[in-house]
Amino acid sequence: MKPIAVIQGIPRGKGNHNLNPGQEVEEERKIRRIRISVYAPVGVVGYPGSGRKTLAHRFGHMKETDVFNEEVPVKDLYGCHKLGELESGWLYRILLKLYIIDPENLRSRNPPLRLREWNEFCCMVIVFDITEKKTFHAVPQYLNILREDYFEIQENFFIVGNKSDLRRADETRHTQVTKRSASRMASLLGGTYYECSAKQNRDVRHLLFPIRKCALKVRYVID
Repeated sequence: MKPIAVIQGIPRGKGNHNLNPGQEVEEERKIRRIRISVYAPVGVVGYPGSGRKTLAHRFGHMKETDVFNEEVPVKDLYGCHKLGELESGWLYRILLKLYIIDPENLRSRNPPLRLREWNEFCCMVIVFDITEKKTFHAVPQYLNILREDYFEIQENFFIVGNKSDLRRADETRHTQVTKRSASRMASLLGGTYYECSAKQNRDVRHLLFPIRKCALKVRYVID
């Protein structure tokens, strides 16, 4: 009688046609490791036309490499699901809820109901257009209002220079915001500077990673 073949510790008889049972075991292990499903609200503020809505929309379409040639859908709230792994080895599923805040609502003592999670933001993203200096100069104003009236973001905020695809080497510093100027301002304000192109999905992933880290610190379990 011929011996029974063994694949990865699992006997295989004549009627067993699974040539890779270890793969099924691994898939089952991953499913069981998903122990946490949470959400975290994120505030996104910026000068109108800076691309803040495009950036929030891009977070939910990171796998798409196509350029956004059409206007993104206008919403007050954008969402995106992300998977990750904790130090314990457990997998988590997180929903980032990105709220678009109009500058005129920053000083509102009674913010709209859609911003009911105003004081629960895990972090704040402040967006400006690198080709428009007036949008850059508005960043400290927005941050000061947020710190004074609503939200303790001593460290949990990111300054984002959007539309990096429009940066031109032959342009002078008088017509666009340089990386050096933006990085210096972010350092003085106590934050971190990122530059990206939401429209072309350029370097957006570098910003998404620290946002997810903040989200895991201030997270809310999904029922």
